[in-house]
Amino acid sequence: TQIADEARHVRFFDRFYSEVGIYDGGDGVAERLEQTEEHLNPAFNQLFDEMLKGKVDRLGGEPEDTECLVEAITLYHMIIEGVLALTGQHFIIDYNEREGTLPGFVEGFTKVARDEHRHIAFGTRFLTDMAREDTRYRDAIQRTITESLPVTEKVLDPPWVEDEENWELFGVSKEETHGFAAQCLSRRLKVIGLTA
Repeated sequence: TQIADEARHVRFFDRFYSEVGIYDGGDGVAERLEQTEEHLNPAFNQLFDEMLKGKVDRLGGEPEDTECLVEAITLYHMIIEGVLALTGQHFIIDYNEREGTLPGFVEGFTKVARDEHRHIAFGTRFLTDMAREDTRYRDAIQRTITESLPVTEKVLDPPWVEDEENWELFGVSKEETHGFAAQCLSRRLKVIGLTA
């Protein structure tokens, strides 16, 4: 079901970008994705193209490697969806609701966020079960979080800010953004039986 959800999310964003005129892409999704890359910082590529891809490739080659599966679920469901996606969704939706802008986008993005919450709940449940099953899985969760957090914090920072320590986006400071992200992770780690 998650793959179907993600495909629906791609269609939603592609339609929004196309119809609102954010990115013109004669070739569709691929060209619009390429155009968005100029707005990403190097940490984004490190997290997705190196860390996540490395775990997924390893798991693809060794599907019986449960410890790798735990690492991949931790990185994807806890960090990418549970920290980055939830933080972005929260502040983008909140900003547009306060400003009374883009009501159709807010409605669609709220549905995307609902799907993401379900995905994260699945990941949290899986990791809770694995952490109870064996301490090596607990260690894998904590190791993955420890390795990914410094990169994740950098992904949260817009690449265009001049003052890396004091910036504001959607009316929210860096401190508030990072605080919300940390709270998202702490809540789920507590459910799993771990601490950040």
